[in-house]
Amino acid sequence: MTAVLTKVTVPTVTLRDLVSRAAKGSTNVDLIPMSSLMQVKVSSGKMSVKTTDNVNYLTAFADVECEDFEMVVQSKIFSQTVSKLTSVDTTFVIEGSKVTIEANGKYNIKTITDASGNPIQFKELEIVPSGSAKHLKAEEVKSILSLSKSCKAEKNEVPAIVGNYYADANGILTTNYYKACSNPIVLSDVPVLISSTVMDLVSSVVDESGVDVYSGTADGDAYIVFESTSGKLVGRKVSEISDYPAADLSGLISNPLASSVNMNRTMFIQAVDRMCLFVDTYEENKLTLTFTADGLQLYSSKTESSEIINYISIGTPISEAVSFSVNGLFLKHELTACDKEDITVRFSNEVGLQIICGNTVLMLGLLNDTEE
Repeated sequence: MTAVLTKVTVPTVTLRDLVSRAAKGSTNVDLIPMSSLMQVKVSSGKMSVKTTDNVNYLTAFADVECEDFEMVVQSKIFSQTVSKLTSVDTTFVIEGSKVTIEANGKYNIKTITDASGNPIQFKELEIVPSGSAKHLKAEEVKSILSLSKSCKAEKNEVPAIVGNYYADANGILTTNYYKACSNPIVLSDVPVLISSTVMDLVSSVVDESGVDVYSGTADGDAYIVFESTSGKLVGRKVSEISDYPAADLSGLISNPLASSVNMNRTMFIQAVDRMCLFVDTYEENKLTLTFTADGLQLYSSKTESSEIINYISIGTPISEAVSFSVNGLFLKHELTACDKEDITVRFSNEVGLQIICGNTVLMLGLLNDTEE
């Protein structure tokens, strides 16, 4: 039987954008074959590129002018090839399981087909929506991926909080138990737990118009969907939501610490950056903060180095110096995530540090100051 020959041409700039965004959804795990594949398809003037890690599904799409076609290829080699193309157009010549990419040159790769010679099919999830949809502006997504992300847990110490974002009608919580963030942006009216894997992919679908967010179910599993005019992300929700310490965390962050000062973020972070050269990893990067009436002193006991930062203003008179220690690298990370130059710093030697960045509260817990 003679293989059907298909020849289509698409703008390289469009192809490169779609492939680069969709490639982030491929995890290329050998034991999960679908995680290394990419579906490239044009139907009725819309080009879509889809990937999956076999749990979450990411699709990037755009309007094009070419005839319909479909192929499934190995994500890694295909995305790497497309990323290096500089020609105005790219032509695909598809014949059976062979595709020739004609652009700056001619490059031959194989398509992935089933026993009948048809492209491998990606699972199509029919999401049944539940609850109301939310629309996030592009700048709101940026805030989540900067401020909230700065406080998510990285280590597998407490499964419910590791890398997860807790969202409900009050906003978004992230924590690793030493630092925390309360972001008032609402993703969902009902409590949901979203993995960092899903949240890291949101940037691949958000565009200037923002993104619509809604929850739903498919095949008995719960999903959260992020959809815009240029992409769609279907992410499975995390099931351990009942283990997330949302109430305790909200109560701690919402506690308005009595003492406060206003500071310039750039001056603060530059000073912390310098002082972090003198902290000790084996002592949890301990940096001692002392809030005095004349300014904030940063001190490292490792080398007895110190620096003083001036305030913009003092919210509450400081009659007596307040001193405590925090993880200097965590403090630097939180300050770097802030997108405001004027910040309010609230503090207590019994609770720790709160950084108010716009409407978002970042919190940093205390280190034990006991000397060996």
